[in-house]
Amino acid sequence: MVTEKGTVFLDTNIFIIDLRYQRDPHYRINRAFLEKVRADRNGKTSIISLLELCGILSFNLNRRQLDNLFHYFPMRYFVNIFPQDYLTLASLHLGMRQLLEMIS
Repeated sequence: MVTEKGTVFLDTNIFIIDLRYQRDPHYRINRAFLEKVRADRNGKTSIISLLELCGILSFNLNRRQLDNLFHYFPMRYFVNIFPQDYLTLASLHLGMRQLLEMIS
């Protein structure tokens, strides 16, 4: 979905295909799309999508890998996470560390 100012909002499935389903018939176009978003630096996703991704991949990742995925995800894909204060989310009174502990 393209929003005003050219920002592209990415849902979880885009990242799941990239990280786990290289044999998917849409993998190549999905990868090309992610490379375009990376080059344009106009990608955005939500903390909900990032947590969903961590939850899905938690069955195949150890705790260190899960932590790395969570913390380095924005740098790996050159996307911004909404809301920007997702590492604290003080408004929800829930620490991300505790939530990742529950997921893992």
